[in-house]
This record gives sequence, C-alpha cells and structure tokens, in this order.
Amino acid sequence: MSGLRKSGTSMVKNLLDGHPELFTYPPNELHFFRYSDHLAAVKDKKEMESNPSALLDRLAKTQFVRRMGDESTTASDYRAQLDLDVFDEQVAAHSPETYPEVYEALFESMAAASGHFDGGLDNVRPATKSVLQTEFFPELRQWFPDLKFVYVLRNPYGHFASARNSMRLRSGGGEGSEMGLISDPYPFIGSELRRMELSYYFARKFERLYPDHFYILIYDRILEYPEPTLRELASFLDVEYHESMTNPTICGEPWGGNSWYAEEFEGIDPGPLDHWLDDLSDGEIGIINDLFGDVLDDFGFDRLESNSSLLRPFHRSERPHTYIANRFAIYRQKHANA
Repeated sequence: MSGLRKSGTSMVKNLLDGHPELFTYPPNELHFFRYSDHLAAVKDKKEMESNPSALLDRLAKTQFVRRMGDESTTASDYRAQLDLDVFDEQVAAHSPETYPEVYEALFESMAAASGHFDGGLDNVRPATKSVLQTEFFPELRQWFPDLKFVYVLRNPYGHFASARNSMRLRSGGGEGSEMGLISDPYPFIGSELRRMELSYYFARKFERLYPDHFYILIYDRILEYPEPTLRELASFLDVEYHESMTNPTICGEPWGGNSWYAEEFEGIDPGPLDHWLDDLSDGEIGIINDLFGDVLDDFGFDRLESNSSLLRPFHRSERPHTYIANRFAIYRQKHANA
C-alpha cells in the first residue's frame, strides 16, 4: 500500500490490521525503497544499499521499528507492541540473498515479535504500507507476481492542506499543535507539488495497465461510505469483508488517529472530509485547480472557485525568499505541463 504522505495511508493500513486473513506489518512504514539501491523520482532517498543482508539490518533499525519497543512513547503510531528482543533474534537468524527474501525475513520476524499474532504466515497474507513507493510497483510485481497494490488517493485540496501544515510545523509540536507566524513560517511547496504530480501520474498509469493488481482507493469515500467502500477493497484484495475493517488498530489495539485537528477519534471519523475547507487560501485553491484539475475531475471531487492572483501571498507568514521560490516553482511546473 502506498500514496502521498498525509493522504490517509496510515488509517487504511490500520483498518486492515485486524483482518483475520492478513498480517499487517505493525510499524507505520517499512520504507524498503528508501534504503535500497533503486533510483527514485518521487521518494526521498537515504542509503543506497545493494546487499540484501545489510539492507535487512538497516530496515530493522529504522525509527518506525525501534520506537514500537519504547514503553515511554505515547504517540499512537509507535505504542510499544513489539518484543524487540525476539524481533532482533529473528532478524539475525536470516541471511537473505535477494530483495524478496528481505521482505520475507521482516514479516517472519515481525510475526514472531507481535504478541497478538500466533506465529506463522502460512495461512495469512502479508500487508505493509510505505508512502511514496508507488513508482516501484513494477519491481514489486516482478518479485511477487500475485501482489495486490493499493494506492490511497485523498482529495488533492485536503491532501495539500495537510501536507503543507506538516511541512510548516517547525516548533517541535505534534499534529494538531498551534503554529506560530515566526516559528512556523509558510514552507516552500514546490517539492510537494512535484511529488503530487509524479505520484498521481504513476498511480493512474499503473491502474490502467494492471487493473487486476493495482487499485486506487479514495480515502474520502471511506469516511463518507465506510462499509461499501471497504467491501470493494476486500473484493480487490481477494479476502472476505470483515467487521474489523471499520475499526483501525495497531497490533489489535485501537488506533488513536493522527489528524492535525485535536479531537476525539474512535473508528472512522467523517470529520476530515471538510476540515481543510477553512485551511486553504484562495491562492492555494487556484494552484490545485491549475495543476491537478484533471485529478479533481476524473475522481469526482468538486472544484472550488478561486479568483486570487498568484502574486498575492498564500499566507501572512510567507517570507520574501519563500514567496519568490514558490512562484518560480509553480510557474515552472505549470509551463512544463503546458
């Protein structure tokens, strides 16, 4: 499973966590291609590791794994649910010689370390999530021919508002924290707009080429029509629909959500459908209309009206150098697609 950051991928992953036919990789990200030696158009790269055993060791040490053994953490995505001593012992017992074997070693080790899972993967199908890995669908399908790939697509307006907030926050607060004009200035958005463009391109391309293996799941429809939308997802995955699919969990424990908006979270909450309406400037709406109007139209999202000039600041915290960099990036992307 993949998609852009802040598009609902965590919620979808955790909706699958309790399904009896699936074993969902507990850490919030696996991030295989962030560390492997594959060139990337979309992803932020770290090490370029080509040795499978070294790659397994690196993936076993990511913060997403290690923080799940930290009993002091209160973050909902990192609650201590894993016996990391067992996990490390299992990882050390593997000597993968291929990339697919790295995946297999991680899942087997996680299954052994997860207290709610009674070992063995023979009767379940593994599932995992990593954002921004859509472009690597061809490699994954080559390694795992029966792979089912789910791309989570959120209304581009809502995605942009949430991603922009994530980039803007610099004061050390978590999601839902109040941002300051000075400590959390408006960010450079050119990189995110480019990520959106490439991610949407790969998703639409692969859905058309491989309709039996690649599925675009609309996050907003889960919030508005949970059961029918999740029944369609189960059908694509070739599993039975299960009532657990409307209750997101991690290792069988209720997931508390990761919304920017401070609120009680229980089950599937329709609130995020329109939270972003008051969080976008007129100029930002115009950018989404100009760059991603085809995505809005093709996936049934209503277009919002915008009469603002691109010359107006997007927010009063947008500093002069960021203002110039943003206009240049937007101009370049618009004219590259013309």
